[in-house]
Amino acid sequence: MSVVDNLIYDIGLHRGEDTDYYLRKKYRVIAIDANTDLCRQCTEKFSTEINSDRLIIINKAISDSAGSKKFFINDQSIWGTLDPGWVKRNEARGAMSRSVQIDSTTIGEILSHHGMPFYMKIDIEGADILCLRGLLGLTDKPRYISAESSATSLRDTLEQLDVLDQLGYTKFKIIPQHKVQKQQCSVLADYRFPKDSSGTFGEDTPGEWQSLDKVKKKYRAIHFEYRIIGPNNGLLRKFPRRIAKFLFPRGTGWYDTHATY
Repeated sequence: MSVVDNLIYDIGLHRGEDTDYYLRKKYRVIAIDANTDLCRQCTEKFSTEINSDRLIIINKAISDSAGSKKFFINDQSIWGTLDPGWVKRNEARGAMSRSVQIDSTTIGEILSHHGMPFYMKIDIEGADILCLRGLLGLTDKPRYISAESSATSLRDTLEQLDVLDQLGYTKFKIIPQHKVQKQQCSVLADYRFPKDSSGTFGEDTPGEWQSLDKVKKKYRAIHFEYRIIGPNNGLLRKFPRRIAKFLFPRGTGWYDTHATY
């Protein structure tokens, strides 16, 4: 299947922070989220765009198989996950979860119905790698793609990069989520990115594209700081945040990996 130039996938819709931006940039959007309440809210919020066929919302979890899955809804809505390991991480941070049964699907199934997007944003709390693996073996792939990297496991971060490499991506950027609200859009001059948004994409992302080896090296440095002060498992994670950010700026936030070819 060939890439549809005006199509974006927002995998991890949440409250529509990113979908709103994509729609403002005149893209069609396929938005996917496992949380039924969040999908309902966004259906009301974007009713005009849905009725004009500019937006389709799919209330399913992306997994490695279609069927029914146990999904954990968290007190922090952005931390909903399929991964029990992430549930324990969240509980250690004081954010509790409850489980519900939801429908799941594969990224391949969605692509077969809606086409290959120009850009695919993935932020689904521990299941990003399942989405990336689902692209393996396909002839085409998104021109641009982003996925949230792990803040607890260097191995998981490197695995994600290796899958992107297998998919044929050759240029990469590491984008700090905690600086997204400072980004500027080249087309929407007055637009301000809200909290929990993923920010710009493609050539609008800040910084220079880098090689796989350089990005792996940077992630190793980031994870070294995570081990010292990181938000989840750092030895000094209870250290005063103001001082921590000054001493270890890379180890106090989350990052997205952007890729192109």
